[in-house]
Amino acid sequence: MMVAGYLGLALMATVFLAIGTLISSFTDNVVIAYVGALFALLVLYTIGWLGETMQGAAGGIVRYASITEHFSEMTKGIIDTKDVVYFATLLLIALFLTLRSVESVRWR
Repeated sequence: MMVAGYLGLALMATVFLAIGTLISSFTDNVVIAYVGALFALLVLYTIGWLGETMQGAAGGIVRYASITEHFSEMTKGIIDTKDVVYFATLLLIALFLTLRSVESVRWR
């Protein structure tokens, strides 16, 4: 149970870092990058509350987008592939978009 919790914490931290890096690559201003990353991570963290109030397939999709839903399963000791795939997908997308953003600045 402890290993699963630490794995979930490590995956969530890497996703937070990747999203922060992505937002930071969009601007040169540190304050704007901080506020943008804080807002994006806050949305990912709290969107599960909106999903709890919604019914049907839309509620399921919104709950799936919440990072806390996947992290809470891992803190219970359950390592499910859907949670690992969720974190890996967010990580890869954020890093890919960061790479593209940095490359676009380099070619300007």
